[in-house]
Amino acid sequence: NISWRGAELQLRPYSFPVYTYRPTAIVAAASSSTTDDRTLHAASRREAEPLLVDAVNALRPFTDDETQFDLVGALNLLARARVGIGRGADAEPSAREALAVLTKLGLATGRPFGVTLITVGDTVLAQGRAQDALLEYERAL
Repeated sequence: NISWRGAELQLRPYSFPVYTYRPTAIVAAASSSTTDDRTLHAASRREAEPLLVDAVNALRPFTDDETQFDLVGALNLLARARVGIGRGADAEPSAREALAVLTKLGLATGRPFGVTLITVGDTVLAQGRAQDALLEYERAL
């Protein structure tokens, strides 16, 4: 276990660490080595999904800006994991919720918003809606 920003890092299978903010609350889960989807295998995505769902559920009740920003990261990772296992329709609401949180935080511009728009585009494309995906990708520019 490693401490980081007042949190404790615990390694899980497939190198997905889970950050714990309070003794019992998971506040974020992420790939320890990369965010590049090409290197994240489908089995790892399936294993990561329940960790990410736990992270999202643990983060939602907190209203401070820092935790809400962590929620955005967890929602984006959850959406990407679901796209990677062929569940684009389940992924889209998570990505759109991340956009809503960023907007509420006053961060409707900049890199985090652009990355989230790309994630929304990926979820839409995974559902076969290429035109809608293109609109999201253009918004991200």
